[in-house]
Amino acid sequence: MGWSPSDKAAYSEQFRLYVGAPVWAHKGFLGKIYPPKTKPGDFLEHYARSFNCIELNSTFYGVPNVERIERWCEQVGPGFRFCPKATREITHNAGALPRREVAEFFRAIETFGDKLGACFFQFPPEFGPKHWRHLRDLLRLFPRERQTAVELRHPGWFETRSAQEWLLNLGIETNNLFVISDTAGRRDVLHSCFPFPHAFVRFSGDALAESDFTRLDAWIRALRYLQVQGLQESYFFVHQESEDNCVELAEYLGENMPEARLPPVTRVRVREQLALW
Repeated sequence: MGWSPSDKAAYSEQFRLYVGAPVWAHKGFLGKIYPPKTKPGDFLEHYARSFNCIELNSTFYGVPNVERIERWCEQVGPGFRFCPKATREITHNAGALPRREVAEFFRAIETFGDKLGACFFQFPPEFGPKHWRHLRDLLRLFPRERQTAVELRHPGWFETRSAQEWLLNLGIETNNLFVISDTAGRRDVLHSCFPFPHAFVRFSGDALAESDFTRLDAWIRALRYLQVQGLQESYFFVHQESEDNCVELAEYLGENMPEARLPPVTRVRVREQLALW
């Protein structure tokens, strides 16, 4: 790691874990954490009772207007964080640097105010080490005061120690996190290149197979270790092919890592379901 806190005990007490799913507008949450007849306009309010952040993928197609962002912020509590995904014009064009698009994106997301979490930049699988100069110059455009996290899905970035050291140094230079991708059946992009007391993890499960929970156990141990070492904050996004299965993963994390002070997952009780029908 590129940081070494002088008072690890103090840093440990500040640890904050944000756990979220990639979507709130999912009908599979109905009857699970949303009452069965919940209107779509109220989904986010119910989502925020069980999760404390959201991987905001809709911004990949265009940043929403001020009014919509303000409406979203009104539906969540003060400790909730939105992690907007950068627009495709920024991440899916390895030609000229998207200076205007970067400026517009960061200007637009200011509306989230204190509910803004880490901004998420996901590059396509074909974006590999041959694009190193573009990656370096692009990250230098990002405002240093904004927390940013970049996901690189080409295995070439992590094949050698020298490549990982280059990424680590680039992260230190530009104040950027590199997303840690933990995907079932794929370990070639799982890395430890995060140079700050912050981490951004995307955990992809396998339909609640036993291995999902074994891998979560490993992450719980890792987060506890890193907390002692100085980790202050981590975003942990859980993915499943059927997104409603994210609920079980969030529950497991909350029950087995109480020191993270996660919001309790709010399950719809059977008698509430019967009353609403």
